[in-house]
Amino acid sequence: SSGIHLAMTSALSAAASIAAVTRGECDEKGAAAWFSQRVAVSYTRFVVTHRLTEIVRTHRSIGF
Repeated sequence: SSGIHLAMTSALSAAASIAAVTRGECDEKGAAAWFSQRVAVSYTRFVVTHRLTEIVRTHRSIGF
């Protein structure tokens, strides 16, 4: 389910970038930069959250 969420976030970010360029709200370079940054933030949050979840599970299983 996390993979689906990340894929949907990427797809929606791509659609928003394309729409912004189409409406003349920004140029392609700006839209690409926003998209790249948005996807990087999403993946970073996923990795951090996943790792913290593993740490908590490990501590619970050993009695912390």
